[in-house]
Amino acid sequence: MISKSRLNICEKLTDISGFQYVYIKKYFNKEEIERSYQKLIQAYSSQTKNWSDKLNSEWIARHYLAVKMILSSSVLLSSLEYAIKKNLRIVEPYLIYYSLLNVCRALIFTLPYQCWNNGRILTLKHQKIINIVSDAVSKINKKVGDNIKKLLTRSRHYRELFSYKFPANGIKGLNKDKVVDIREAITFCSLLSEIAQFNSEILQQSFDKNVKKEYKFIDDILSKGFKYDLDKDCPIIDDEDYYRIGYIVRKVKRPYNIQWVMTEGMIEDFFGAWCSEKDEKGDVFDPDKNWQIIFPVP
Repeated sequence: MISKSRLNICEKLTDISGFQYVYIKKYFNKEEIERSYQKLIQAYSSQTKNWSDKLNSEWIARHYLAVKMILSSSVLLSSLEYAIKKNLRIVEPYLIYYSLLNVCRALIFTLPYQCWNNGRILTLKHQKIINIVSDAVSKINKKVGDNIKKLLTRSRHYRELFSYKFPANGIKGLNKDKVVDIREAITFCSLLSEIAQFNSEILQQSFDKNVKKEYKFIDDILSKGFKYDLDKDCPIIDDEDYYRIGYIVRKVKRPYNIQWVMTEGMIEDFFGAWCSEKDEKGDVFDPDKNWQIIFPVP
């Protein structure tokens, strides 16, 4: 049996959480992963050694929001698979871009050096999101970070072309280097989701080491996970989000890694919300068919 001291970082984390890393080990070497781990554990430790009600509430909200962004990208990409089968090509640019953008947001929620900033982390501009994520990945491997920035920029231009200008020849008139393929989107959504998971596991590890008591919760922070201010005079409260965050507050009371936040009930309800309301037979889009398109949800 291999001693724990001889395991690499991903194997050590897997030994604790059970999460199997695939894409991180494919795109980064052991030394790069080790350096990233050391930088992150130091950054997280500066917070967990000074834990507070505010930080407890923020990181519970951040990991919950990261989970939802990964799940939303999964729905977008499974929708894209169905659309391609049906030759519904007009939705391709939108679905590809926002599947990538959402996992970028998931990653940002897990970065220790990105401040909550009174919830303004939820409203970052698209270019800011692209810059933060490409910079975060470049800290591990510059070439991979540069490639991700190029992909995100290309997918943004792809989406904007059919949002604002709409060439008459459609997608078929574009060169291949202007189009983002679904396989490419799935690959990099998977990689970014794994990096978010990696980060969340390191926070959990630091929390377990340095936080020795329970902390309270700040409702205004937690409400960012279930309150939607589309209309400031009449905000929307999502009952499902409210219930899930309430469960964490009552039962869990602290941040855990992203995969552990994903309960089976949460996953079933999230994807089930996009099922047909009618008992239709035949070839109807079924979001329940491919939950794990980018992430090993339970």
